[in-house]
Amino acid sequence: MNSRVGISILIIKDCREILLGRRKGAHGEGEWALPGGKQEFGENVFATADRELLEECGPDIKIARQRVLCIGDLTAYEGKHFLDVTIACTYMGGEAKVMEPDKCMEWQWFNMGNLPEPLFAPIRDIVNAHLYGYNYWER
Repeated sequence: MNSRVGISILIIKDCREILLGRRKGAHGEGEWALPGGKQEFGENVFATADRELLEECGPDIKIARQRVLCIGDLTAYEGKHFLDVTIACTYMGGEAKVMEPDKCMEWQWFNMGNLPEPLFAPIRDIVNAHLYGYNYWER
């Protein structure tokens, strides 16, 4: 098996909340995760983030100020290995809709200090990268 590049999108609302979806039909089923997905050949990380956000949350949700937040190796799920690049951005408005009901049960906003359980493996490291300035997930 080969590793892949995954893009996670940390959407920050009012400097305290993030958007999480409950995963369905894949590794981490039932866990709360950020929007995101696999990078396609020839696509830069920001284009991947834009495409995945549209595919997963619909055209209504608006973001600004995209930046690369951190990277990490996602190996917590048997048979899966992703180099994950997290893109952080600011929420500007609109509602997230479940556009892929076979992959996501629901979208909700959560305070970064009170995250739901169970969480997709890298979420705590990604939130800590945002809060404390880490540029690579902790070991």
